Amino acid sequence: MANKHLDFDLDFLDKKSEKHHIEKNYDGNKEEHKRDSGGNNWKTILIVLGVIIGFIFLVFGSDSSSTNSSIDDSVAVGDYLCSRANASEADSIRPDSTIFDELESEQNDLDSEHSYLDEYDEFAVDDYNSKVDAYNVKKDEYNESVDKYNTFLVENCTKNTTSDWE
Repeated sequence: MANKHLDFDLDFLDKKSEKHHIEKNYDGNKEEHKRDSGGNNWKTILIVLGVIIGFIFLVFGSDSSSTNSSIDDSVAVGDYLCSRANASEADSIRPDSTIFDELESEQNDLDSEHSYLDEYDEFAVDDYNSKVDAYNVKKDEYNESVDKYNTFLVENCTKNTTSDWE
C-alpha cells in the first residue's frame, strides 16, 4: 500500500463559500464534487420548527392551566358556577330568606282570617283588603328581588351541568 494521504475538508468552516468534496477513486484519480452551502438548511429548518412547536406548547399550555385555574376559582351559587367576584355580588343581592318565611306566615294568617271574615261587615272587609294590599306589595318587592338575583346569575355565571344526584 502506497502512501495514503488524509484529506480534511476544512471548507465547512467558511459557510459563505461553496463546499468541495474530493473523493479518490479506486484508480487513484481525484474527483471533485461541488456542494452548495444549502446542506445546512435542514439544521436551520429544524431549529425554527422546534421554536415554533415550543411556542405552540407554551401558548396552549398556559391556556389550559388558566382554564383549570378559572374552574378552580369558581364558586357554586345554587345551580350556577360563578367567579369569586360574581359570587360575592350575587350574595349581596340574594333575596332574604326570612322575608320569604314572613310572606308564607302572613299568607297563612290571611287565609285563616279569610275563612272567618264576615263579608257583610264593611269595616272588617276593608281591614282585610288593606292587609292583602300590604301583603301584595311585600310579595311584589320580594319577587322583583328574586328576578334581579336570577337575572344576575344567568348573565354573569354559568349553569352547573354536573349534579350531585347523578
